[in-house]
Amino acid sequence: MNQSGSPLEAAEKLFATLYPEMKEKRDAIEGGKKHLVHYTSAENALNIINGQQFWLRNVKCMNDFMEVQHGIGLLLRTFHAEESLRRDRLYQLCDKIAEGAAKSAVDEFDRWLPSLPHSIYIGCLSEFDPDDHLGRLSMWRAYGSPGGSVALVMNNEPFTAETDVLKAFSVPVLYLSDEEFLKRTDEVLDSLEKNIDSFQNLNAESLQDIIFYWLIFLASSLKHCGFREEQEWRILYVPSLQKSPTIVESVECVRGIPQIVQKIPLEDAPEKGLHGASIAKLIECLVIGPTEYPSVLASAFERALSNRGVADAMKRIRISDIPLR
Repeated sequence: MNQSGSPLEAAEKLFATLYPEMKEKRDAIEGGKKHLVHYTSAENALNIINGQQFWLRNVKCMNDFMEVQHGIGLLLRTFHAEESLRRDRLYQLCDKIAEGAAKSAVDEFDRWLPSLPHSIYIGCLSEFDPDDHLGRLSMWRAYGSPGGSVALVMNNEPFTAETDVLKAFSVPVLYLSDEEFLKRTDEVLDSLEKNIDSFQNLNAESLQDIIFYWLIFLASSLKHCGFREEQEWRILYVPSLQKSPTIVESVECVRGIPQIVQKIPLEDAPEKGLHGASIAKLIECLVIGPTEYPSVLASAFERALSNRGVADAMKRIRISDIPLR
């Protein structure tokens, strides 16, 4: 029986087995083939730069709330039906590592599930081609406003740093139909069975935590396949499970709705393993979307970026000439 490697290596391999898209997508980010971008209104982009904060909002207040319900529904139909061959197979496989750990994880997730919409805070990003000068038309349409819209293209370093100082997770969204999710689940379970000997170093507590967070990530990142072209990533933060000493909670009014938000400070913390998070380092470039006032916005954002220590700020600003009808 092959039990080589440390418990940490076994845990990382198990999560990669359960969520294979994570490694594939993260490798593309780490290799620079893709960047992450935040599409938003010009007003909010200016608030992010001036305030040096990125806000995470409760999932119930987001446009994507019904899509979280879609993910929960897929999980319930796959693992929580009265007779679920896939759930039973998951239990049987995990019992070979630590008996009862997977069942305990699913039971814990069941207890936690009703509070999920109230507990999860998210920030939405999207994959971005470094050579893209136009931005994505559908995103401009979604986030267009009378004052214009902006895409903040991010430096990848903070999203790939080996640190848990924020207690938040960057997770790629999965766009799957019921049939696709069932097929994916079968493939994941096949891979788990094939590599079961690699996870024997895990104790029951570690295995339970991995299965529990795997289910949370799935519930929070599954969307209908019709939204696939968005290529979304989500920053997930669940303070009721892991509270960050760095993220600040505040009550704010967003579009006239008072709500609790979680504010990520955009500043470096090298002593904690967080690099490249200041405005000057984080914003790789800024794309101004379709607007009647492109030069006005460009001048304003040049000044705002300069005030945050960005040298030659205009060189980081692109103006999309894509027509928006």
